[in-house]
Amino acid sequence: MFPIRLVLACALAATGTAALAQSNATLYGRIDLGYRHDSGGVKNQIANNSMNAFGLRGTEDLGGGLAAFFQMEHRFDADTGTARTPFWDEISIVGLRGAFGELRLGRQGGPFGVAPDLDAFGGDTAGGAGERKAGADDKYNNSIVYWTPTLGGFSAAAGVSAGEGLQRRGASAVLRYGAGPLLAMVSYADRSNRDHAYAAGGSYDFGAAKVVLALAHNDGDATGKERTTADIGVIVPLGKGSIRAKLNHDDNDDVRTRNVGLGYWYDLSARTMLYTDVGLQKTENVKRITRYDVGIRHNF
Repeated sequence: MFPIRLVLACALAATGTAALAQSNATLYGRIDLGYRHDSGGVKNQIANNSMNAFGLRGTEDLGGGLAAFFQMEHRFDADTGTARTPFWDEISIVGLRGAFGELRLGRQGGPFGVAPDLDAFGGDTAGGAGERKAGADDKYNNSIVYWTPTLGGFSAAAGVSAGEGLQRRGASAVLRYGAGPLLAMVSYADRSNRDHAYAAGGSYDFGAAKVVLALAHNDGDATGKERTTADIGVIVPLGKGSIRAKLNHDDNDDVRTRNVGLGYWYDLSARTMLYTDVGLQKTENVKRITRYDVGIRHNF
């Protein structure tokens, strides 16, 4: 009996090892907190200077170049432990990828938001203030998004969010080109509120500095609220960190706001970073707002 049991145990172990080799799941996330001063809000606080999150993602190799995958990500305020709603606010998808490209189903960002997403600060910290997507960065519930494979540096995506009887569906698409130091994208959205939005974004890495640009326009045809945004920034490597700067313009239904940001981010390791930033915001006929922060970010 002993040899038979040993053979069975070895067979089960081998089967389990094979299964583990074909699939994986990863827990990931971010904790980012620091001291922050905001003359237009809370003067002194321990603040979330970027989105704190934890998520799960994984893939399963189905053979023949086909893979199934999933991703779920929750956002929360680390200073208080308060959860954002819905719980899987950032993304909750399942899909298939292969030689045909990638198909995603669930809650996710619409393809429109990819083009104007670039920002020297990632939209984070006191330096990264300012709207970049003309207010048209819609989250897609009940959606299907398809990404093509990359051919000659070009790829594209199109997505639709089903209204399911509650609202009009939304749809958007993006065309992307990336090769060497150049990244360029254009996108379009037919929004669920019947407005239309257009965007362009890109970056070029000169080696000594990387320049990023994001432009967007929401026509306001249905809502009557036209909006145009522009954001240009630069990232300059310096030692184990980088100097970051940006200029942001937001014309929101003829109310104009300017944001200027400057900061230094220092990498303690591949996952942990110290940073300090300052930001100035000026809206027409409103007193100037000054912000600055010092913080630590850890990715896991």
